[in-house]
Amino acid sequence: HIAALSPVTDLELRMKNSNANASVLRDMHLVHGNEGRLLQVGNNLFELSSKLIYRRKGKPFPHIYLACGTEDSLHSHAISYRDHALKCGFEVHFEDGPGGHSWAYWDHHIAKVLAWLPLTK
Repeated sequence: HIAALSPVTDLELRMKNSNANASVLRDMHLVHGNEGRLLQVGNNLFELSSKLIYRRKGKPFPHIYLACGTEDSLHSHAISYRDHALKCGFEVHFEDGPGGHSWAYWDHHIAKVLAWLPLTK
C-alpha cells in the first residue's frame, strides 16, 4: 500500500513549472541530486508504473491512496498520476477537495489514510 498527500508525481513537469521558484528547485536537488540525475528513469514515476505492469503479471498491484487539495499547485500532478495509475491497473483511492498545500489539508487526510491502510490491531 502506498499513500501520498499532495505528491510531486511528475518531476519533469515540476521542474518546468518551478523555473522561477528557486527554493522548490533547491529542495528537489537536495532530495534527488542534480537535474540530470533528477530526471533519470529511476525517478520517473509514470515510467516506473508502466514498467511494473510487465513485471507483476499474475501478482497484485500495490493499492494507492492519493489526496490533494484543489487549490494545491500539485493538484494537476495528482490527477495526471491517478489517471495513469488506473490505466496501468493499480487500485487507486483518490480524494480531492477544497484545500491547498498545507498541514491543515494533510492533517485531515492522515486519519483517512490510517483507516484505509490494512493495519492489524
